[in-house]
Amino acid sequence: MATLQITDNRPSGDSHADGKAYFETSTNKMLVWNATAGAWVEIDSDGTGAAYLNQYSLSFGGDDYLELGTSVKTYFDGVQGVSVRAVIKIPSLRSTNSVVFGQESADSGDNSLFTVRLNSSNKIDVIFRNSSGSYFIMDWANPVSADTWYDVVAVFDGSSSDILLYVNGDLKNTKDTVTDTTYTSSSNAKFRFGATGHQTFLRGFEGLIDEAAIFSYALSASQVASLMDTSGANPVPADLSSFINNGLAAWYRMGDDSNDSPVDGGSVASITDSSGNGYTATQGTVSSRPTFSTSVPS
Repeated sequence: MATLQITDNRPSGDSHADGKAYFETSTNKMLVWNATAGAWVEIDSDGTGAAYLNQYSLSFGGDDYLELGTSVKTYFDGVQGVSVRAVIKIPSLRSTNSVVFGQESADSGDNSLFTVRLNSSNKIDVIFRNSSGSYFIMDWANPVSADTWYDVVAVFDGSSSDILLYVNGDLKNTKDTVTDTTYTSSSNAKFRFGATGHQTFLRGFEGLIDEAAIFSYALSASQVASLMDTSGANPVPADLSSFINNGLAAWYRMGDDSNDSPVDGGSVASITDSSGNGYTATQGTVSSRPTFSTSVPS
């Protein structure tokens, strides 16, 4: 009896066990190896029942990043709510600020209007800047540990003027003193994963980023909890498909979308927006590209 396994792309070469079977997620086809013909037999499938797989993340080295362009800023300018999620891990602690997600700023700092970062004390914090230039910074009191995955969700609730920080599904801090909650950024300021700042002053992130997403409203506590699958021994990122057409503005699977072409250690020129809204994350400069990694939450 053939054993069915799941793969992104079919194994290469012409020597496989007769009857070896795969479900290929990049084509939604069933594959069975025919040893006599020396070829894969393809059987059409609609993909129903295929497992939700998280096999890749992106590795950032401090001087590389992905740009989301300027069009995604519509979710941040003058709206009543927005949420940003990223699952992160760092290999070692640092003594400098490092930005997970933020917007290119007009000055030489990391003063974008909405930033998620690790500060110089290795604490996860959120920076919000309103239209009058006032800054509100809120952090989780506990420093992160190296080589540990953290599911980070930053929420701005415009209706209550609150900034909320969730880590691994738990609310860690709330800042409810935000005034002037209207914010508008420069028309050419680009959002980034892995860095922010002005020109070469990037405050780059060193570590792994996985399963990042932007939501066009303030997620509730129960919705934040649903972003993780807690059925196993350790919490892992959950399938966000149920949020598509329900406020999921952008979703970056960091190599697990069927339109990506991941190779462990390979350079990343672009990452597909799995929400269907077309906000592809790109990096045109080869020397500034992150790389694919097979290290994922498990």
